[in-house]
Order: sequence, then C-alpha cells, then structure tokens
Amino acid sequence: MARIGTRSWQGNREAAGFAASLVFVCLASVRDVYLGGLFQRVSPPVLAIVAFSLCSLIFLPIAAVKSPQSFRVLRGRLRQLLWVNVTTGLAWISFFHALQTTEPMLVQILFGGVGPLTVVWVDRLVAGTTLRLGPAERGARLALSVALAGAVTVALAGLSGAGRQPLTTAALGVALALGAGVSISVSTVLSRRLHNAGVDPAALVSVRFLGAIVPPAR
Repeated sequence: MARIGTRSWQGNREAAGFAASLVFVCLASVRDVYLGGLFQRVSPPVLAIVAFSLCSLIFLPIAAVKSPQSFRVLRGRLRQLLWVNVTTGLAWISFFHALQTTEPMLVQILFGGVGPLTVVWVDRLVAGTTLRLGPAERGARLALSVALAGAVTVALAGLSGAGRQPLTTAALGVALALGAGVSISVSTVLSRRLHNAGVDPAALVSVRFLGAIVPPAR
C-alpha cells in the first residue's frame, strides 16, 4: 500500500509538473510575440532593468515572510547563487537581443528546444548526474533535433515572417537564441540544486535576476 501511495504521489507530481510546463510554454509564446513588437520601440537593456527589478521588489518581501530560512541557505551557497545570476543574465539578455533580429516563433523554438537536447550533458557537467534516456526519449530528442535544424534553416534562408536579412544578422540571431537556451538550461539545473537544498522558489526568484539587471544598468 505504501508503494502504491508513493507511486500515486509521484505520478500526480509529474502530471502537475507537465501541466505547469505546458502553461509556461503557452504563456511564453504570447510573451515572445509581444516582446518582438515591443523591442522595435524599446531597447532590451531598458526592459531588463524594469522587468527584473520588479521581480526582486515583488518577491523579496514575499520570501522574507514566507521562507526566511531560504536566505540562510543562500548565504552558505553564494558561489552557486553567483552562477545562477551569471547564466540567467546571459540567457535573458541574449534572448531579448535575439528577438530584435529573428522571428519570435523561431526564437522560441530555438530557445526552448535546445534545452532538452543539452540538459543531459549540462546535468552531468554541473550536477554530476548521469541521465539514462529510454527509447521514447531518444526518439523525441531526434524529432526535436530535426525541428531545430529546420528552424535554423528557415532563419538563415530568410524564409520567416521577418523577411530576408543579411546572413550575418540572421546567424547572430540564431546564435543568440541557441546560446540563451543553453544558458537557461545551466541556470535551471543550478536553481534545482538550490531548491533541493531548501531554497523556496519565491526566495530564489527574488535574487535570481540580479545578474540580468547589473550589466544593462552599467
């Protein structure tokens, strides 16, 4: 009975995680279309300062009340927190600049798709964890690789809604989107380690984006 209860709890947890991920992807698609138009009028550094400063201002008092012990854990893991900030800042600043030159749909495909393809070696490099993939997961990775290759081809060939661009400009947009996806994968793995150590999500959000604020502010 205990095993059945544990399996049921794990299954519900995985289902909730999948549903949350699906909602996130849908909202991210809407976000990217909006940002793609917004960046024609507003520079990415300005938006980074405003958006990520608000994250800290909103979630810091929430975390201070809800989970003050999280900050004690973070004080003992400042190196991990620093790298979370570095990789998060690099990811989002690169992502914002990619939206200036590349069709938002393609940016989202590249940004969101490269993560699952790189998370295996990121997990091994950062956390020392070796993930074993089943046949279904290998098939999904192959299909995702084909989709990413198609998205890169469309962007470089000028076949997207953004129209034809100089090859260097298109290549820069692709590189920024892919680099952002890899960086956010590293940040996600590091954030998971902090969460497993006892850091509440609200506390992590309140300090996670400082690295994305400091470079634009300078």
